[in-house]
Amino acid sequence: MDSVPYKFCEDVIGSHVMTKSDWDDDAKALTGLWRIAAEKYAENLCILEITVWKDQGKWQCNIEKDWEMPEDMKLPKSIGELLAMDRRFIRIIDVVFGRDADRPINGTVITISSNDLVEKLIPFLNAQCLSYCSHYYNLHGSPEYRDEDRKIFQRYVNFYRLYITYNDQHSEDYMVVQTKSNVRLSSLQLNEAVHWPNSDEIEDFLFDLLRTTEMSIHIHTRPGSLMVTIRSVKDVYNRWCESGEALCIYANSNVTEEELLALTVPEGVTRYGERAKIGSVTMFIVRWRRGTTSVLECRLELSDQFRYAAITDVYIDLSSSLVTAEVEVLDI
Repeated sequence: MDSVPYKFCEDVIGSHVMTKSDWDDDAKALTGLWRIAAEKYAENLCILEITVWKDQGKWQCNIEKDWEMPEDMKLPKSIGELLAMDRRFIRIIDVVFGRDADRPINGTVITISSNDLVEKLIPFLNAQCLSYCSHYYNLHGSPEYRDEDRKIFQRYVNFYRLYITYNDQHSEDYMVVQTKSNVRLSSLQLNEAVHWPNSDEIEDFLFDLLRTTEMSIHIHTRPGSLMVTIRSVKDVYNRWCESGEALCIYANSNVTEEELLALTVPEGVTRYGERAKIGSVTMFIVRWRRGTTSVLECRLELSDQFRYAAITDVYIDLSSSLVTAEVEVLDI
């Protein structure tokens, strides 16, 4: 095992998506050149969070270290220093476009030109992002951003999760562009800072995503804004019945208990139900089981303030309840 070249050991060790503590553990378990390579990654790993926004017409970039990084780790003070770092050890875990004024700035803030943003920083982000990198698109209606600025953001396409706050039509456009161009995107979350319109066009688009991709969808919106209807729940259910595949939806919803119970139960599938009371929230849970492991669950959460539906595949022991307070097992 130790007869292979050191460069090979380093390339193999570096290809794994791991934390500093993982590489520390590997180093203790390995020997020879493999151990040296693991120790090198544990010592030099640099996990960063990048925020880009515009302030008074100038592009700003905040470079912040991840919580696992040592307190005395030095951060780059210019785009040149950032790009000059050894890319073998750099991992980008979060990328934020737009700054939340309520969030304090930590790390290093640098001013960059539009050309450096397009030609240097965004290609760097696309190259260095972790496989589970999260991207936050959070412009909050700032007049600072022009149409051409928003198109710059569309060049960033290498991330796993997209969290997007509604601004205006541009937010919808960005969502469409990213879901079509980013082959790694697996999770879409629409956030609630501003109402997402409860429009047929957006629901149709999300419905199409459920039918044609493997993307999970989370819609954290306020009552009165975008909802998921029984149509989307039914499509996820039918997909699971036919293929065993299930996506995750968590959303403000107008789905009713009666609509869930009206879904046809195919041969070989068993349906279970529960109703529970936890504080002011009433939960209605329906689970469909096929075989010994494949379970699809739809949970309605109801209160005076909100009404949510969550549907996802789960692997559970059906002899025990998911909730423990005031549970009523239903004969459905």
